[in-house]
Amino acid sequence: MGYQLRASSLLTSGGEWDNAVSLQAIISKPAADIWVGVRGDWRDGYDDAVLRATAYAEEDVAIILGARFGPLIIETVQQINNNASYGQIRFVSSSDASGSYKRPDIGLDVSVLLPDVQLRLAGRLPSGILTGASSLWNESIVIGLGYGEPQYGTDTSLFTRSLQIDTSFEFERPVISDSGWLSVYTALGAGWRDEELTGVGDLGGESSESVGRFVLTASAGVRFNVFSVEDRWRIRVQFGLLGRLPVDDALVEIAGETYQIHRNALDLMLGLTLDFK
Repeated sequence: MGYQLRASSLLTSGGEWDNAVSLQAIISKPAADIWVGVRGDWRDGYDDAVLRATAYAEEDVAIILGARFGPLIIETVQQINNNASYGQIRFVSSSDASGSYKRPDIGLDVSVLLPDVQLRLAGRLPSGILTGASSLWNESIVIGLGYGEPQYGTDTSLFTRSLQIDTSFEFERPVISDSGWLSVYTALGAGWRDEELTGVGDLGGESSESVGRFVLTASAGVRFNVFSVEDRWRIRVQFGLLGRLPVDDALVEIAGETYQIHRNALDLMLGLTLDFK
């Protein structure tokens, strides 16, 4: 048991100044931490009337509650006087969790795609179709499933409901030979994606037809090892880019208006990888 003190300050070129200070009590174990505390925020230098009012509303005392489970950190902040809250989700890694590099037999990825928030699940199976046993690259066949309902552009009354199934060849290798902490990967594949528009607010209950298209996919990124158990399984943080290119776009109609779907996209991918030997 113990305590931690945090303080932060952000000053912009426009003269806007944000500050925060907090104090928390923390209970720590090797695989988990739990903390609770209090936080104060204050803002200054905002000229725009709306931003100034927002900054004033955010100057409040708040209660903090957070937890760490292995590499995953979740924290929520609830203001006392205002009916407002915010929080964060983070993944952490340390080179102390390196160990020796072992080729996984199977893997499972759970990722979030940004800025259009989507959830992606993927399974990885070992393959040797394009590489040999002596290659430094670890080849896998990846089967992925993605789902999301991100907002359609800047229109707050329309959302794009999507479902994607794809398969790809992935190639991964450690950055430093025999090091299990950091590795790089790249993948190429293809799949099928269904999209439709759904409405909320004034367009509540409205929806377009669902249209499917073949898509080409490409991804690249890095993985950081964060936790291992006797080389039998390990947890890694995954950070990269995932692009998709539909073979053709589509036009759909909702509430008498026509919109384009199945557009090219490049998403930031952040998630966890679970490997098994």
